[in-house]
Amino acid sequence: MAAYRGATGLDMPLGALVVFLSAWRSIYGAVALEVFDHFAPLITDQEPMFELLMGDLLTRLGLAAEYRAPTPA
Repeated sequence: MAAYRGATGLDMPLGALVVFLSAWRSIYGAVALEVFDHFAPLITDQEPMFELLMGDLLTRLGLAAEYRAPTPA
């Protein structure tokens, strides 16, 4: 992590960097699975899966009580 922090020029504690990269990896993975259609045809509605991911991430960050899912248009 220290090498990554130095190479990117990020100015944050190593623990925060680990949390940031873990959250980014989870969100990126979920989006990539949807974009490349890896859930189809088993899961046709991706929104509940994404909301589950967001709930998990925000719980780990201690922010679950602050999260409001988007309302359907």
